[in-house]
Amino acid sequence: MLPFLEVIDDIDTRNYFNLLYKEYHQIMFVCAMKILKNQHDAEDALQQVLLRLWKYMDNVQKVSPTKMRSYLLITTKNHCLTLLKKGNSNTIVSIDEFPELEPMIENDPEIITIKNYDNRVLLDALNMLHPRYRQIILDKTVLHLNDEQTAEHIGIKTTYVRECLSRARSSLRKNYLELLSSKHPIQ
Repeated sequence: MLPFLEVIDDIDTRNYFNLLYKEYHQIMFVCAMKILKNQHDAEDALQQVLLRLWKYMDNVQKVSPTKMRSYLLITTKNHCLTLLKKGNSNTIVSIDEFPELEPMIENDPEIITIKNYDNRVLLDALNMLHPRYRQIILDKTVLHLNDEQTAEHIGIKTTYVRECLSRARSSLRKNYLELLSSKHPIQ
């Protein structure tokens, strides 16, 4: 028996965990698949999330029932993003191989809320950038300007565009991950 399982030996806690599992494991798996795009990685990630939930069931039980689904999806999403960041994922199988799950993803209000949250966090991270870095990212990704056009628009040398873009992306990634880990997902 694992050490943390000895602490949680209450039958009510077990029943609560089992109810959470029965109710949410499928949508948590879909969330993991959407991010990791690999069935085996998604299954492993879900197992790790469930073990962590079990370990911290005292805290999980304090989550409002109305926010439980969001809490579990955000927990799953953050764990999967951490795996991607660490490079612990092998992308082989696509969510496209599970067409029966796609309508669940497209119409699920929780998934829509998570996507909207991600967009807000990304916008906040973008707004934290130096104006030149923010503009170079917008020029390259939104306006699809080439290096010469971007250099002219921002007022820098063409040879400096790639270096600025690399720094801008790095700063954006750092800001985004910091915001994701620091903000409470759904208020």
